Amino acid sequence: MIPAHRRPMHRRPIWYKLLAMHRNKTAEQDHRGARVLKFRSRGPLALRPPSRLSPVEDLRKYEAGAEPDDFRHRMIMNLAGFAATIVLIIIGVWLAESMAQLRKDQDCVLAGRRDCATLRTAIPPRQDF
Repeated sequence: MIPAHRRPMHRRPIWYKLLAMHRNKTAEQDHRGARVLKFRSRGPLALRPPSRLSPVEDLRKYEAGAEPDDFRHRMIMNLAGFAATIVLIIIGVWLAESMAQLRKDQDCVLAGRRDCATLRTAIPPRQDF
């Protein structure tokens, strides 16, 4: 049998003809009254003249006020933030390691093995006579 895209037009189903006609109509409608805009390259940023207007309205609201900066308080807050970050990292590493160990234990049990648990026993010191 001949594939549908290779059949002559008179042998194709009616829906195929209607689809082709619809595509042609929409293509004509899309291009009617269209304008093509040509975009020119503006060149490197260093060669452009500086803009007179600032893209930001006013930066004065972000400037430091007249009151003096409390350096000691800022350093204490930085240390507290650093300590909190370190604690979160340690908890994350511990959690990841415990999840990995749990996964290994589950895989061992599901495989049907019996020696999955690690037993920690105290080895008595060796006595030489």
